[in-house]
Amino acid sequence: MLKSKIIAIVYQPNAIGSVSKAEKMFRDIFSEMEEEGKEVRNSADNYVAFEDGSKIFKVKMGEALIGRRVTHLYVENSIKNVENGEEFVNVALKPFVISQGDYANIDASDSINDRIKYF
Repeated sequence: MLKSKIIAIVYQPNAIGSVSKAEKMFRDIFSEMEEEGKEVRNSADNYVAFEDGSKIFKVKMGEALIGRRVTHLYVENSIKNVENGEEFVNVALKPFVISQGDYANIDASDSINDRIKYF
């Protein structure tokens, strides 16, 4: 059984390079999930939900993740390069990544740090 994934892609909304890289990453992950056989339930410009419960969404830096839990976090590289960027990721974003083994039907088998990726 394939476990569902909840993927957040964080980017800087005021940097055109960051916006375009986030869009490319969104499309790449979307394509990968379709190739895995996941069927789209609904979608919007910044969000896709699949029939198995998997989701991909884009989040602007500074936009709250409150109330959301994610299995995988993709952070655009320029975010960690801003002043206190790595601290921002560790303090403001990392707590929203689901801990290993928290949910049986969610793909959170690796450590949290292995599921936070920079692009």
